[in-house]
Amino acid sequence: MLFLFCSAATPLYKKDALVSTSYPKGHIFRFRYAQRYVDPGVLNNLESFGNSEGFLVFADTVEESGKADFVFYPVRAISLIRLIRLAGAIYVDFRFGDFVNYGSGKEDQLVWDKALKGLAERPWPPSKKSGRPKDQEGYFLLSANSGVLSITTESQIPFENWNSVVKSLDASNNLAKSTFCLFLGFYQVKKDWCCRPLEVKLESTDDEFDTIYLVPMGQSVVLKLLLSRPSFDHDDSASARTLKITAAGDAFSGISKDQVHSESRYNEDRTVLVCKRVFDNVLSVISIEEPGEATARSPRLTLLTKVEVPTWVMSVVIVGVFLSALFLALDVEVVKFMATFLPDHWKSDVDSNAKGITAIAKALAPIPVAISAYVAFKRLPIK
Repeated sequence: MLFLFCSAATPLYKKDALVSTSYPKGHIFRFRYAQRYVDPGVLNNLESFGNSEGFLVFADTVEESGKADFVFYPVRAISLIRLIRLAGAIYVDFRFGDFVNYGSGKEDQLVWDKALKGLAERPWPPSKKSGRPKDQEGYFLLSANSGVLSITTESQIPFENWNSVVKSLDASNNLAKSTFCLFLGFYQVKKDWCCRPLEVKLESTDDEFDTIYLVPMGQSVVLKLLLSRPSFDHDDSASARTLKITAAGDAFSGISKDQVHSESRYNEDRTVLVCKRVFDNVLSVISIEEPGEATARSPRLTLLTKVEVPTWVMSVVIVGVFLSALFLALDVEVVKFMATFLPDHWKSDVDSNAKGITAIAKALAPIPVAISAYVAFKRLPIK
């Protein structure tokens, strides 16, 4: 069992902590650790930890009696993909899993904090704060077989776990009053068999390095975010925040708004994007972050999207042109030659009606190419 600890020691680390609550299950992410913060048992056996399971834990710095220590908040389960040693650091590629369910809140957090503090090599704040020798600050990437027995990810209500994690982190020292948001996914409005509108979540894919969200060519999609600000102050106008949505690349031709306003304790935000028609598959990046914010109080999300040309569109165009060309190329001799390959009880009928078949084929020739043209003008970027 691996434990990936993150803290708020720097704005970058704090961003990572906030981002760890923002991506959906299955999204691939990367943490990096200096080698001195990696458990030697992991550092010396990187390949053996592929496909390991673990937990991501936020380490909140608190001070008591003039010395600092961490209070640990388990955030969510993770599935490790690989560990890479590069330029004096260890890069950890993993998939986000289910969020932890805090249930009764503070009581569960205290139990989990005590269990994690019982790990012999658990991390400590920097020596200048904790008073410990520099070589005894523990490990932020740690392998252990205990400390997780009571951590649960079971849930009965949609997003109940995420909400419990957010409320707990908002009560912490370093993440209090942060903006918490969860990317729910891209959705498309369709109709069911009774013609009633409904939202259908679009699929994502990955190559074990990057998560790619597939969006339909030439149609609209809805980007949905779940926002939570447990300590939002309605009486303080400065408490309102704005996240900016930026779509870079050639995948989108329009967006319903480029800002998400966080002006309440909770909200589900919807942003409509119009996907372009393309001749080839196109990648585009959507970023969501608070502009000009230097205190790391909001996450920075990066979503890689892909617009694909539907296979059926190209198939219809190619087959239509092929059939039209084939029908026009038919003559009496060709029909008679093709009849030689037919069973005996069909051969004579086709041979004797070769002229009629040729005439019908030439009359039908415009139909397949007309269908191809309609699909091309309707679906492809031809104007």
